[in-house]
Amino acid sequence: MTLHAATHIGYVKKANEDRYYVKRFHDNTLLFAVADGLGGQAAGDYAAEILRGKLANLPLIPEGKEQEVLAALAVDTDRFILEAGAKDEQLEGMGTTLLCVFIRDGLASWVHVGDSRLSVYRKGVLNQLTQDQNLARYLVEEGEIAPEEVADHYSRNILDQALGSAMDKPETGSVKLERGDILMLSTDGFHNLVLPGQIVSVLQDSTELESTANSLIKIALKRGGMDNITLIMAKYFPD
Repeated sequence: MTLHAATHIGYVKKANEDRYYVKRFHDNTLLFAVADGLGGQAAGDYAAEILRGKLANLPLIPEGKEQEVLAALAVDTDRFILEAGAKDEQLEGMGTTLLCVFIRDGLASWVHVGDSRLSVYRKGVLNQLTQDQNLARYLVEEGEIAPEEVADHYSRNILDQALGSAMDKPETGSVKLERGDILMLSTDGFHNLVLPGQIVSVLQDSTELESTANSLIKIALKRGGMDNITLIMAKYFPD
């Protein structure tokens, strides 16, 4: 499996509160994640770093326990962030989104909290695997706003849940990968600006991960780069 991760501060924010993490256990076993820190610069940075530390300490997940362990990771990190915020008023209200994918033998399992997004590009079609946990999603579904309006609409910043901020229940799932599949993990600073049709158009021209990721991030920047932008792309080619 080949992988490329990239992040950009964007043109508006003074700091990059996005984080990504990649960990390879074995040739066929890989963990990677994106996080979008919330609650202001210092607090958002700290919450995302807490999550990255939890990911770094995560041992190899027992077979068959993938979704259970990933959900427990979210619950534990949520509790840790809440406790840290309660001890320091400067960190009160901090939080982070979480999107973490664990791949073993072609099975991709994930945990998702917030509005970071997981999609898979397969045979010319881009399918979104997670649901954005924010108000904007509901407004789009109800036809009150168009997808291209989300980037400038207040509803994109109103989350249903996040780690450290009234998390209800982490979403988990899995998908069996097929040869040539490309998984995409992104923070909202990317997918609020780059529409699915634009992603497909770029991938139809080339599936070389680094150049494709760079091209996609340039599209987000051309549309204003209002937020931090983070993207992980992973292509599946079994032995």
